[in-house]
Amino acid sequence: MSVKEEASEVGKVVIWGLIIVAVLTVFGFALNYGGYLNFKFFAPKIEAVRHNTYECGQSHVDGLAREVRQYMDQYRSADPGSRAVLADRIKQEVDGYTCNDVALPADVTNFRQSLN
Repeated sequence: MSVKEEASEVGKVVIWGLIIVAVLTVFGFALNYGGYLNFKFFAPKIEAVRHNTYECGQSHVDGLAREVRQYMDQYRSADPGSRAVLADRIKQEVDGYTCNDVALPADVTNFRQSLN
């Protein structure tokens, strides 16, 4: 095999490699343009982070504590039949809080423990 033939073979391999890279790039842009590639893979992860940020935010915690305190006031002034329903609602709200970064206020958690 001569040098010219070897150069020709190397040139063919390089050209085919460039064609494959170009086709894959066009295919990637086409999927990305339709939003399929990014949205399908990244959207669930982005939404999970956004949801966790919301749940662990101080405004959400303050709102939850305010809501539970309203239930606590209603519980204290309610008749025994309504207390069971309010106790279940308070337990559901406090037990559904899953963020470990920001704790609920002590009066809310103590009241929840007293309902057991």
